[in-house]
Amino acid sequence: MPAGRSVRLHYHLSADDGTAADADAPLVTTQGGRPTPIVGQLPLGPIPAGHFTLTIEARDAATKKVLATQSQGGQRSLTDYAPAGAALPR
Repeated sequence: MPAGRSVRLHYHLSADDGTAADADAPLVTTQGGRPTPIVGQLPLGPIPAGHFTLTIEARDAATKKVLATQSQGGQRSLTDYAPAGAALPR
């Protein structure tokens, strides 16, 4: 995308059982000649254990037109993950 364009990322998570969740990252302005970091949170709460698909759309902030989209599959395990800093019982 050209430098200086305001973009918003939209995240869509969907599980094989039909469960889905959506979220938007804060508005960013693209930088020329280098990657533009974007910080956001994925709404994994309602997604059950098992296979899921994450779709990310880059949308023009002014027109809300989709500029790019990418999808990737993943596997969620509720037993193999702990938040950063979580302590194990002794």
